[in-house]
Amino acid sequence: MKIEPLLMLIWGMVVGQQTELSRIMLLRTELLMYLYIAVIYGQAELKLMISL
Repeated sequence: MKIEPLLMLIWGMVVGQQTELSRIMLLRTELLMYLYIAVIYGQAELKLMISL
């Protein structure tokens, strides 16, 4: 009878870790996207400044 709550706790921890991991991965991809956009935007701005 006492094993079930323990299993639930372990399961909750595992699921929690997975969601935390996926959140971190999502954050990482978002940051990469923003970085990519910033680089492209920066290059476009540099080209504009050079052409002016």
